[in-house]
Amino acid sequence: FVPAAFVLPNRDSLSLGERIMAYLPRCADTDDEVRKVAIQIIALFFNISLSLPKQKTSANDIDLESSYGALSSLEDIVSIIRRVSGCISLPFIKSSPEQMLKSIFLFPLKASVDQIEVFHRVVSSVCILLSKDELVVLLHSCTLAACDKVKQSADGSIQAIIVFIIRRGKDLREADVLRTTQSLLSSAIALTDKHSRQEVLNAISCLAENTNHIVVFDEVLFVAGRDICTKDITRIRGGWAIQDVFYVFSQHKVLATLFLEYILSILHKEPVATNDSEKGEINSESSADDCILQATMFALNAFLRGGGKVGKQAVEQSYPSVLSALILKLGGLHGLAELGRNELLRSLLIAFQSFCDCVGDVEMGKILARDGERTEKEKWIDLVQEVACSSSVKRPNEVLPTCVILSKSLDRNQRAEREAAAAALSEFIRHSEKEPALLEQMVEELCQHVTDDSPTVRSLCLRGLVQVINLNRATSKDTCCHIVWQLTNIDCVSTSVRYPRATYLITSSKS
Repeated sequence: FVPAAFVLPNRDSLSLGERIMAYLPRCADTDDEVRKVAIQIIALFFNISLSLPKQKTSANDIDLESSYGALSSLEDIVSIIRRVSGCISLPFIKSSPEQMLKSIFLFPLKASVDQIEVFHRVVSSVCILLSKDELVVLLHSCTLAACDKVKQSADGSIQAIIVFIIRRGKDLREADVLRTTQSLLSSAIALTDKHSRQEVLNAISCLAENTNHIVVFDEVLFVAGRDICTKDITRIRGGWAIQDVFYVFSQHKVLATLFLEYILSILHKEPVATNDSEKGEINSESSADDCILQATMFALNAFLRGGGKVGKQAVEQSYPSVLSALILKLGGLHGLAELGRNELLRSLLIAFQSFCDCVGDVEMGKILARDGERTEKEKWIDLVQEVACSSSVKRPNEVLPTCVILSKSLDRNQRAEREAAAAALSEFIRHSEKEPALLEQMVEELCQHVTDDSPTVRSLCLRGLVQVINLNRATSKDTCCHIVWQLTNIDCVSTSVRYPRATYLITSSKS
């Protein structure tokens, strides 16, 4: 007698993930006979699989009790569709994934069943019967099913994928999430039907919500950057699918805030310096970095334009972070524009204008429209200060958190970003007379950077400190004395620092 383990193939040889994904769309087919046969084949596969030996690596992730219960439910469906001459034909897949999950447990299996209920129960059983590895393979191979020529089958497949993600997303590793995102993005790009594409976009949102959202966002942004740099996205048939993904994220109650934070984290990220100076100029960025930055600004613009009430609320809650990120990047990209690279600056200005429209700051929008593309340093420094002034007048309560963010940016490596931060702070400080705690903190920060290697940063820090002294009514005597003591005890012999310092002290003493 030879044990079955040495005679029968193991379960993995069935390739259930790929096979089930191939037959699942047919369970939602428009033809009754095709549906019946497909369900019977799936039931047969799982019946065979549970009798086969399992590899040690996959044996532990299969709950035999639950699997046999799901198989029993699947076989009940098979026995009923064999008895019933035909299922009641209804418009298919009108229910949401949540309704699908609900119907699985609330509707008893009757002798006369509609095809929606049958499909729901098949999906429920399959979700339980698949091992972790089989589920991963199924999700990786979902593109063909989501793009099935029979629209009803395609929609059914997408709804099934959403159910699998909701119920078993916790089983997916980061690499699995990445590959599933790639498969769903391929489906969204291939589909031109708006309804079918929207269903796939919902599946991508579901994946981000129920798994590692950073992995999903990273892949979406990577594909966006690749498309922007290699295609004319304005002429893509059916519209650019990635832009639709951005819209879906921005309108999602859970993902909107997470996606905005993700975008801002990229905008706040410092580029890598290409010269030997520790705090010098950034001469250029790699082509790949440019593509990602373009995609990030495109994503932010889509978020601000297409986020609706949910997106607007997320922007309002993150106003200081959004504004400071835009100001810093405005300085950094003006530095590149001086080298003749204007495309990134134009993309940023479009996003900045969308921000103004989103938060209702018409005056700031006019300022950007007038002087946004002026690349001379004096002009864009003035631009940043005018933007800061407009924000201070329009939203005085946001001055404090915005200054906290910008003051930390005075330590950045990129000179143009330090200059942008100093320019904004030197203006914000004029509107901080009602915030003594903020003034004390700002004085500390500005005093620490009056010896910066950038003459512009030094000058702007000194200007900000003089603004504090000029706010005599709100500035304590101790603060003024501290400023004077700091300015007169700077260990610096450079005349480029001493001269403007002396000038500002004379001016302040006269005032």
